[in-house]
Amino acid sequence: MLKAENSLLPGLVSVIIPTYNRSDLVGNAIDSVLCQTYPLFEIIVVDDCSTDNTISILKKYGDKIRFVKNDSNSYVGFTRNFGVSIANGDYVAFLDSDDKWVPNKLEVQISWMLANKFEISTTNFYVYQEDNDSLLLKHRPYLSELKFTDILYGIYIAPGSTLIIKRDIFIALNGYETSYRRLEDWDLLIKIFLNYKRIGFLSEPTAQIFASNEYTLTKLKESGKKLFMSNYKSLFSVRWYYPILLLVGILFEFFVASFRTKRYFMAALYFIILNALSLFRNPYFEIHSNSFKKCFNKVQR
Repeated sequence: MLKAENSLLPGLVSVIIPTYNRSDLVGNAIDSVLCQTYPLFEIIVVDDCSTDNTISILKKYGDKIRFVKNDSNSYVGFTRNFGVSIANGDYVAFLDSDDKWVPNKLEVQISWMLANKFEISTTNFYVYQEDNDSLLLKHRPYLSELKFTDILYGIYIAPGSTLIIKRDIFIALNGYETSYRRLEDWDLLIKIFLNYKRIGFLSEPTAQIFASNEYTLTKLKESGKKLFMSNYKSLFSVRWYYPILLLVGILFEFFVASFRTKRYFMAALYFIILNALSLFRNPYFEIHSNSFKKCFNKVQR
């Protein structure tokens, strides 16, 4: 269980970077934090027992980072929680080790949160596409304060690299559920809404998300089932149809993963079911249909 400390520094942002076998990318993530225009931050890198030369890369940064290592391979939720447990900041921000921040990410996001009285926020982002070495700005049709339905339909806000949250709130929620192999960030956002209800959304992109081609459908299905079973009762008690919306979002993840593992029949079936359940509602149908068109175009090539 995470424990709160009394030594938090107001205005200090603790940046938590979990990593596992990303020696070729983790340096880019760290460098993007070191280049921030916001001066009050600390970098905590938590290695989940990498077997490559990640540790030798991290040692080169010396006292510019705080480096710790899990006792055993424990997945990303535990790894992020470990980082938060030794953090000194009033805020914690998360950055996946294959992603990067734009130079003014912390300055812009923290200033926006203070001006709009948000204690938790996410932002828009770019996706780096390795196959054609380009950046794609993702369109997210959200207001400045996310609705619960925005989260239930899918975590299209890359919380692993855009989320900033007051540390005491994260502690009160007991952090991430550590048993998830995937979707642990989705579970956290649902907990935030059920308890705090306010998550800000800054439309300005503050991160570059690396579009990984690593998809394990079995792990995703296991996590999707756990996500639904762990939350449907609480969601039903708020609105009877909320579990259905969560199911739509989960099926969308199955659609994308099925397509990228070339199971095209299952991908098409998931797409039809998820949009039938959501009654083809906008703006979510816009996100779903754009993704379907993009996937279909790749098949045509």
